[in-house]
Amino acid sequence: MSTPCVNVFRNEEENYYVVRYQAAAPEGGSTDFGEPTIVSADEFDSRIAGLVFKGLEMYPDNVHEPKAMDSRSRKKARDFFRRHTLVSVAKASTGQILVNACEHHGVLYGGVAGGETKLGFAPTERDLVKALNEAFRKAT
Repeated sequence: MSTPCVNVFRNEEENYYVVRYQAAAPEGGSTDFGEPTIVSADEFDSRIAGLVFKGLEMYPDNVHEPKAMDSRSRKKARDFFRRHTLVSVAKASTGQILVNACEHHGVLYGGVAGGETKLGFAPTERDLVKALNEAFRKAT
């Protein structure tokens, strides 16, 4: 089984965040699941941890929904990735929560060296918010 994870994107220019829940992909790894949730910068501290914890908890029940991607969808995805930085939150098989700052690699993302924070097994919402803020400072 894939590692439960949630992706949190930030658009610094327009001052908002996008939470993307994930589902296990048939070919391995994870893929977007359901509709994105938009969180304003003003709501970040009060909403983000609850959304992330919910996404990690839901992950095992999420079912991959294949979607055809036409050329307009690919262009829209490329534009989205260019305008957003990414922090990924995962729940390891041990139960530990991992927060990973990411950097752009063309239209993909990869981990930032030294960008992983391990929160332990039962982090508070405050711990997660702090780790996400620190990760976004490292994300490019």
